[in-house]
Amino acid sequence: MGYPIGAPPNGYVPLLALLPRRLTEAEVRQVADEIGRRSSASNTPNDIAVSITRITDALPSEEDIARVKHHLETHQQTNGGDVSPELS
Repeated sequence: MGYPIGAPPNGYVPLLALLPRRLTEAEVRQVADEIGRRSSASNTPNDIAVSITRITDALPSEEDIARVKHHLETHQQTNGGDVSPELS
């Protein structure tokens, strides 16, 4: 993993703690799977935000909501409703 792009390699670790948290790709898939399992599979921004908060115990950013929404839309169209297909 290492430092975020553009961060100096030494001496700024306390400043990195101030950077906003970003969902990992695994968390994006996990949120999408949770939404896909619900019988009333709704992917409104509010539903996505609630799922992100439930999984991460953190408030979601607009970017994370958009990433999950994109994942849902892309994978539902290309995989016939299977939100997070197995990666080979």
